[in-house]
Amino acid sequence: MTFEEAKKLIEELDSGSMSCNMDYEGGFSDAKDRVLEILDEIDTEPVGNLDKLTLTELAKKLREVFGFKYLTASRSGIELFIVMYRTKPEFNTIWKGWDMGNPVAPCPIAASKDLRCDIDLSEYKDADGNIDYSKCIVEVE
Repeated sequence: MTFEEAKKLIEELDSGSMSCNMDYEGGFSDAKDRVLEILDEIDTEPVGNLDKLTLTELAKKLREVFGFKYLTASRSGIELFIVMYRTKPEFNTIWKGWDMGNPVAPCPIAASKDLRCDIDLSEYKDADGNIDYSKCIVEVE
């Protein structure tokens, strides 16, 4: 059960589906017990894989430290490169990478060896299941 679902159930306690009548003995206790049961049902497991970050999640984390507007991912051989840009880069369809015209840092992050977690680019897969790197760009505010 999500937190929002639990809140809805708890709100229903006050709407008459379960009275919280203080006039009779045990009314408050019954309602309190039901609220505790609902809270026990909330799924508290972490959402997502903490060993992986999406490009959007990575962009948000990097934005806390660096001043950039776009984050891209591209692959050269086995290396995955992440680059931060101030202005929107163009994807070069000939060499299959992002234009290095205005990067924030002088060199990209070679994600496969420098990052402490994997980058999940599965949302950029094409119909054949391959990552379409021309779509691997995130704009952050």
